[in-house]
Amino acid sequence: MFDKDAPSSKLVFEQLEDKKLSSDLYRYAYWRTHTEWDAKDLVAEAIVCACDPDRKPWDPAKRTFFRHMRFVMDDLAVEQARKGYARFEDVGTKLEFEQVLVDPRPLADEALENVSTQDRLARWGERLRERMEGSDPLAVRVFDACCLGIEGDDARAAHTGCTEKEAHEAYRRLMYQAAKIVDEEADLEAQRMKEAQRRAKKGGDA
Repeated sequence: MFDKDAPSSKLVFEQLEDKKLSSDLYRYAYWRTHTEWDAKDLVAEAIVCACDPDRKPWDPAKRTFFRHMRFVMDDLAVEQARKGYARFEDVGTKLEFEQVLVDPRPLADEALENVSTQDRLARWGERLRERMEGSDPLAVRVFDACCLGIEGDDARAAHTGCTEKEAHEAYRRLMYQAAKIVDEEADLEAQRMKEAQRRAKKGGDA
């Protein structure tokens, strides 16, 4: 339950007094949702979650406020996508007339794929950020700029306080490590598939 006087709420409101931070939250939400109104709704819901001690309160000892809110918005966006998937499965009277005229399954399949993709990209992104922390702080700042939807070496350089060349090289390092993570995930998935096939074959021979 939202309580503006709760200690968790006071922590959040203190952070939101920083106008630049508030703007960054909106920019990240816009990057996530691609629409102005959805971005505003996502930020508002994330704030409520962070204020509620029973939902997703912010612990300053664990991570920065912006990073925590990014996690919260990621979770909420995936949750909304799953709700959209469930809605697409409903072929009742809630569907618009144009939707009734076509098979709703492709829409459902697309929504489910979007959920899977968002989950996977969020997981890969977190692995990438954790891998660069400590060893490459500039790459981490460029990564965060990318998460805010900031594109181009010049814009990323201005946001992170470095030269365009440094921003470009940091981005190249991110892409290199990101490719390694994708390869590692592919290898793990191949191993899981082989193990699943081995167990299935063993069960069939029993």
